[in-house]
Amino acid sequence: MATQEIRGRAQRFEAKARLQAMASIVLGLGMTVACGWYATGIGEILPQLGFIVLCVWSLYFAWQAYRWNWPGRAPEHADLLTSARLYRQELERRRDYVHHVWRRSGMTLAFVGFGLIFAGALKRFIAQPKLLLYGSASIVLLAFWVVAFSFQRRGNQRNIERDLRDLDALEAGTGQR
Repeated sequence: MATQEIRGRAQRFEAKARLQAMASIVLGLGMTVACGWYATGIGEILPQLGFIVLCVWSLYFAWQAYRWNWPGRAPEHADLLTSARLYRQELERRRDYVHHVWRRSGMTLAFVGFGLIFAGALKRFIAQPKLLLYGSASIVLLAFWVVAFSFQRRGNQRNIERDLRDLDALEAGTGQR
């Protein structure tokens, strides 16, 4: 791999990571506002608590997106080894985040919030079984999201591992590590 190819990959990775981090931050802040708005409009305690927990999770999600996904900047005129080392550091940091994404993004807290909301709605489902159809649709959508998220996570891991293997091959060819 040439110096320009390493720099190009690192710059594309940086741009993509910055865009993903910005999207996650905006999504987290938007979800905070939406969940806060829902929490103020609900009179029942369990769903209200659920939306408050989702507010806290959304803020945590946005903060973690910035903390783990916001890339560092590589120097403009760095040599091949410096560029490769900085690119490797970013890839390894991203690999660590993706490997532990459920914990690092606070997904347990999100599921607790959803559980509280559904527990509060359970009383209505029992009183009006027709509403169960709407609740089950939400659960099915949540399940599809979990499956899609898992596939995307696996694909991200494969891409990161491939780039790390390429860097290993480059460093083995230059005798550096």
